[in-house]
Amino acid sequence: MDKLSGEKRSRKTKINREIDRSINPIPGHKMTKKNPKLELAWHIREELAWAAGLADGEGHWHFEKPSKYNYGRGRFEITQVERAVLDRFQKIISLGKVYGPWEHSNHKKGGNNKPYFRYVVQRVEEVEKLTQLLWPWLSSVKRKQAEQVLAKRSEYL
Repeated sequence: MDKLSGEKRSRKTKINREIDRSINPIPGHKMTKKNPKLELAWHIREELAWAAGLADGEGHWHFEKPSKYNYGRGRFEITQVERAVLDRFQKIISLGKVYGPWEHSNHKKGGNNKPYFRYVVQRVEEVEKLTQLLWPWLSSVKRKQAEQVLAKRSEYL
């Protein structure tokens, strides 16, 4: 065996150890699968599933009717008092923007008067992409909501 192949083997072993450390965060626990691409794919799927859960529980798709200012557009929104939740959602989806904080206009005693933030996707192409990304994990209610918005959009094109 020549020196070069020994160096390659040593480098490959070092890379495999680094992958093991990143895949096996629990000391002493040995994962059965060591395919980093597969692990990355699972990580992305888990993040998308989390985002879909948030969208399913807190988000809504709706359609703004045409007016003198726009031709009508589909939108997706989530409103929260914790900006970090919306920032995580936006980072996972890579679409839309987080706006705010805003104050509630109807301050009630004993109610939640914390400032709120809103995550918004309003470009038609982005609403379609968002829907495609989250579709496998959405409930039938949210799927129907999204389908209705996308169907109305096609009426106004």
